Amino acid sequence: MRCSAIGSPIWPCAGRPPESAGFATPELFRDSFKTRYGPIVAAYQGIAADPERVAALDHALANMARRHDRGAASTVMDWEYLLLTARRR
Repeated sequence: MRCSAIGSPIWPCAGRPPESAGFATPELFRDSFKTRYGPIVAAYQGIAADPERVAALDHALANMARRHDRGAASTVMDWEYLLLTARRR
């Protein structure tokens, strides 16, 4: 794997394969992200004065969890992201 930061090669680097995360329900996924995941927290803060928009975002996040759910007894979704470890020379 070749990694770079702003076009400059950085070695060594390592990618991490997809992981799975489970929640009891899509609504618990939403509630977890609503209170713990920075960009989602900021989105809710930006619409806090508008209950209709808050309800719409609540609905959209729970539905996203439902669409990506691959679990049987609980809500399980795969996460794919790149975790990069680099050493500057």
